[in-house]
Amino acid sequence: MTDKWELKHIIDELSFINHEAFMMSVSDDYRRRQAKLESIDNLIRALKEYLQEAR
Repeated sequence: MTDKWELKHIIDELSFINHEAFMMSVSDDYRRRQAKLESIDNLIRALKEYLQEAR
């Protein structure tokens, strides 16, 4: 099983990707951009919940 610190690293990386997606050009397909942001946010939220339970 992946340990807590590896999961934290994954969350940090996803947060960075999330920021990059947020900064995408307005000319990019809005629905595609929103779907990407929502899926990343959901994954980050799930990983944070997992870390809270692991404490």
